[in-house]
Amino acid sequence: MAKDIRLGLTKTFNICIFQTISGIHPSTLSEKTYSTVIKIFDNYPKTLRFHSLGSYSNSHNIVSLTHEKHCDLVILIVGSGGTEHIIVDAVSKLSKPLLLIAFDGYNSLPALVEATSYLREKNYRFLHIFIELAKINKYKEKISSKLRTILAYLSLKGSKIGVLGGISPWLVYSKVSGSELKSLLGTEVIDISIDRLITYYENVETDNMLIKKYQALTSDKRVSESIRASIQLYLAIKKLMDDYNLDAATINCLAIAERLKVTPCLAVALLNSEGKILGCEGDIPALLTVMANYFITGKPSFIGNTSMVTGNELVLSHCSIPLAMTSSYKLTTHFETGLGVSVSGRLPIGRNVVVSKLDPRKRALLVLDGKIRDSVPRYTRFCRTQLTIQLEGSAEDIIDAGLGNHLVVTLGTHSSLLRDLGRLLGLRIISF
Repeated sequence: MAKDIRLGLTKTFNICIFQTISGIHPSTLSEKTYSTVIKIFDNYPKTLRFHSLGSYSNSHNIVSLTHEKHCDLVILIVGSGGTEHIIVDAVSKLSKPLLLIAFDGYNSLPALVEATSYLREKNYRFLHIFIELAKINKYKEKISSKLRTILAYLSLKGSKIGVLGGISPWLVYSKVSGSELKSLLGTEVIDISIDRLITYYENVETDNMLIKKYQALTSDKRVSESIRASIQLYLAIKKLMDDYNLDAATINCLAIAERLKVTPCLAVALLNSEGKILGCEGDIPALLTVMANYFITGKPSFIGNTSMVTGNELVLSHCSIPLAMTSSYKLTTHFETGLGVSVSGRLPIGRNVVVSKLDPRKRALLVLDGKIRDSVPRYTRFCRTQLTIQLEGSAEDIIDAGLGNHLVVTLGTHSSLLRDLGRLLGLRIISF
């Protein structure tokens, strides 16, 4: 449904819709086509501001109106053949993501194929779709998916992320500088010290009702006693993210555990369930991957250690998982430190998932389809949440891909959208 396009999006976007036509194409036919296609955008949410700006046989008007309307993205309907040069010229001058729509008639598809072949060769960023005019309603969800992917791209490109307490020292590969991220994604990175976070922790107002709610979920006295500090940390991070206007953040987990004797696992679980993206261990690539999945689906993700690979089965484990992902969960102690509180979550067997990882260093995006085969915590030597995922290819290929330890799991079947997002970002797609 068109309303689903809002999933994971919090910003307002201006969208310009044009049609390209050749000078010899009958205007009555082109306007009929244009009016048929634009009707598909009538029932979208108001946060998406569509501007229907008409048909043109030159790129100048398209470019000038796009700037005049302050459009974030452009939908270009290929109204006829003989417009390849108009498409290419508009794309090259706009420097904005585009969705190109071709249909069954008037040499629309031939023009799109010719133009996109050139645009790919020149590494321009765009998505495209072919529709049948007589069956246009059949393509609503497909068009929504393409738009959602482009809007996720825009959200990621303009994001502001915080690194709380620096990057964990063992992440010898999984680290990236703020300047590299600015160059690749236009993302702003804000470094926030542990001392600053502790100031928030010491001053944030306590929520006794919330503390009692989660204390009631455990009979373990050690865990129950730690819940007050865990909830205090959750409230502190939430306020800090609001005050700094962060789209997402990642925290140096053990650094905060050493200072406060509390792990951020429950805070991570709660914030991600609320749509506030908080990652683990200062791992920026993993955080970006969670953001990419969230902007596309509106769903939280699990960041996990690559704990075991056998055949086509992958075991990922960590001491936190968004509560909204789970069918059930248990509050327990943290694996490495023995401190409370961590989350041992379970997911239903057979659920479809996408396993992914965005790697800014390699300019690559791993995208794998899988199913949950097991989520019972069977291994005492792994972290508390343990997901066994059945992949379509060899799990051992993940090691050879060399994208770092942490992988991201998101419920759903949106791998094609994620691959489209990777292409818009100019990333090499890795699948097996």
